[in-house]
Amino acid sequence: MGEPGQRMLDGSRRPDTQSVAQWLGVRAYQHWVRLLEFIEANYGGGFTPHWVFGGRKYGWGLRFKKPSHSAR
Repeated sequence: MGEPGQRMLDGSRRPDTQSVAQWLGVRAYQHWVRLLEFIEANYGGGFTPHWVFGGRKYGWGLRFKKPSHSAR
C-alpha cells in the first residue's frame, strides 16, 4: 500500500475500512468508528455516507447526504 495516507490521495478508488484504519492509526480509528456509530444511532436513515474526492491536494472526505425525496 505504500506510506500511510498515500491511498487517501488516490482518486481512482474510494477508501475502504482497512485503508481508513491504516491511515488514521489505531487510536484515531477507534474514535472514527464511535463517531460513525453515533451518527447511525442518532440519525439512522436520515443521512447517507458519501465519499467525495477533493483532488490530490485534499484527498478523500466522508460526507453525509440527506436522501433526496421524489416530488409528490
